[in-house]
Amino acid sequence: AVVRSQCCAGDTVLLSDDIYGGMHRLCSRICTLHGIKVRLVNTSDLVAVRDVLEEDDTITLLHFESPTNPMLHISDIGGIADIVNTINDKRGTEGDVRKIIVSVDSTMMTPYLQNPINHGADIVVHSATKFLGGTSDVMGGFVCVANPSLAKIIAFFQNAEGSALSPFDSWLFLRGIKTLALRVKTAQASAVRIAEYLRTHNIPTSVNFTSLVDPVHWKQARGAGCVISFTTGSVDVSRIIIDNLNLFKLTVSFGSVTSLAEMPATLSHASIPAHERTIPDDLIRLSIGIEDTEDLLADLMAALAATESPTSPTAIDNSSPSSGDDVDLSKATLTNVQRVRGGAVEKDTAFKISARTPSTMHTTDRPSPQPPAPRRQSATEPISGPVPTGQQKQQPAAVQKEEGVSLTTTVATVATLACCGGFVGGLLAGIALSRRLNNNH
Repeated sequence: AVVRSQCCAGDTVLLSDDIYGGMHRLCSRICTLHGIKVRLVNTSDLVAVRDVLEEDDTITLLHFESPTNPMLHISDIGGIADIVNTINDKRGTEGDVRKIIVSVDSTMMTPYLQNPINHGADIVVHSATKFLGGTSDVMGGFVCVANPSLAKIIAFFQNAEGSALSPFDSWLFLRGIKTLALRVKTAQASAVRIAEYLRTHNIPTSVNFTSLVDPVHWKQARGAGCVISFTTGSVDVSRIIIDNLNLFKLTVSFGSVTSLAEMPATLSHASIPAHERTIPDDLIRLSIGIEDTEDLLADLMAALAATESPTSPTAIDNSSPSSGDDVDLSKATLTNVQRVRGGAVEKDTAFKISARTPSTMHTTDRPSPQPPAPRRQSATEPISGPVPTGQQKQQPAAVQKEEGVSLTTTVATVATLACCGGFVGGLLAGIALSRRLNNNH
């Protein structure tokens, strides 16, 4: 709605060259069908931004992210707004030339950490599917504007195109916003520790996190955020890390209460042609959730350790003809955790190691369950198997009593089956009860 409301055929949209894959797809493949041109520029370079804006008077919309997804590059929102205001003042004296609108995607920061309108932006957009929803159960977007006239125009397009949220989706977002501050603060605290750990580890070749890079970020934001990205120097190494993560779920999204991981070149940014893509193929993006920090670090440590040993139990050989039925994953996971505990990683940190499978989470130190010992047969229990002829007339009292099952016991059985087995179990039990009552009468 923002692009359609601000651009017409013949206009140009100027995008950051590190723009999110979905926005790149929308502008390069959809907007161009309507005669709207698209240009890319490094918005971290104010000189480059000024040069492009001054030479092209068809630009009516400048859209960028800060930080960018997933490289976390920082653009000076206030600096760009000042450049645009200067150029707009010149355009105001030239008659029919339209002014430039500054639009900022602030999804990575959320309104809790950054407010671009306060730094000169005209429009701020958020993918509400991410942090604002918070639980990955609703999709939508927010558009915030600096003046009523823009709001009126964009609202008209939303209404005409039918892109407004449904009442229920709106309620879900209102629910998510109530816990936004709590979620962001918790996830951000973990993200800072995880970024520091990755920076000191020998496998990542570069770590992208706002607390570690451009100081420009700190004059326009109040926090580092919850997203980290790093490279390993090898696509294969990155895939091993992704494949060995358990608490981090593989998905293209971010901003959930659940920690998420992906390789953007093959997922969220796969729609961008390789020759236009500005992200490394081996890049891994981590979205930190609200799980316990120690558990997240343990999961990441184990995944990184799996890349250092080809014989790691968690590194599965895809060339093996085995179907996997004979692999004891619980033992493989435990061995891997023990190896990490005894390695150099433990010397650098004092993180608690948790089991790496959901079924054994938080039970690393719990002994493995032992098979039950053979139960000693009671003197009052019937003998299994065929009973000798001489013993058939001497039935134990417990067996004799079962022949006269009370109505109360049968009804209780029906209720239990109805709850546990559902309708079918209840129906079968009801038939059995009906037959028993008919036989008694």
